[in-house]
Amino acid sequence: MTYKDVFILGAGFSKAINPLMPTMADLTNAVRNNPTIKLPPPLKDVEGDGTSEIENNVEAWLSYLFHRQPWLHCKFNVSNKEVANQIFKCISDFIDLRTRCSVKSPAPEWLNTLVKLWNERRASVITLNYDTLVERVAKGMGMELDQMYLHPCDAKTFTYLKMHGSINWYKQRQGVKEPITFSDVPPWGAAQDSISQDSDSNYETQNPLIIPPLLEKTTYFDEESIRSLWLQAADDLYEAKRVFVIGYSLPMSDLSMQFFIKKNSPIKSGDGYKSNWYIVDTNYGVIDRYRDLLEPHQTVKDDFVCAYAPVHKFVTEYPNLP
Repeated sequence: MTYKDVFILGAGFSKAINPLMPTMADLTNAVRNNPTIKLPPPLKDVEGDGTSEIENNVEAWLSYLFHRQPWLHCKFNVSNKEVANQIFKCISDFIDLRTRCSVKSPAPEWLNTLVKLWNERRASVITLNYDTLVERVAKGMGMELDQMYLHPCDAKTFTYLKMHGSINWYKQRQGVKEPITFSDVPPWGAAQDSISQDSDSNYETQNPLIIPPLLEKTTYFDEESIRSLWLQAADDLYEAKRVFVIGYSLPMSDLSMQFFIKKNSPIKSGDGYKSNWYIVDTNYGVIDRYRDLLEPHQTVKDDFVCAYAPVHKFVTEYPNLP
């Protein structure tokens, strides 16, 4: 059996590429500072004394607004859903804007190196990010998105599994059978930097196909194209001997990922080995979370947990890791 390297990327990975790329706190501030979004109570301080405001967290806001609350009349639940959709669009537009701003500067050399290594080794790259920074580097190297996204049996590139969707993916129209419907992106630094859309295409361009940042996301995993990605990622993770987690802190609120990692990292007793999990992060506390979740059945390594430039350090040493 041929074992592939598996990578799991979180928001810290995009942040390492360019500090402009937003964290959840940045998205929260973008929503709060958007004058067109009117948060209803109890998400805003309606009394003016700070006593009635829900915590400053867009995940909590969306989790409240998207779901029908049993104590509210129907019209208020409908109104809340409209506000949630406004927030959702604000987030996707903000990420798209920051992406386009980021690619005006040269891509960091470590990113070019890492994408080349992924491609040479036909790695499986699992990402929780919505942005298209990796795709733009890959396009500049001559790779095609259908190879990265659709994972055919004769894949000529690494596999890029965007578990929460992407700002260049779209919901399919009725009757379309393609596994993922997406629009192309330009190479990094292209003069014309906009996502191309075909007017005769089979996708709906009103909203991208992305799973919103909710505390409870399972309702949104009914989309068949998204479910197929999770199934593929589960297969790849189950067979991995080496897993590299870059910039994903395994927050306690992300139960879907905790269950996913735990279930698909079983004891490989029949083969007589443990998977090695390399954590690449600036936060030393992240190591304890992964060890609590995975050990003793997996080996969690902290070689690349450091306060300064852990991703650059990892990419430098990755080719020579055993």
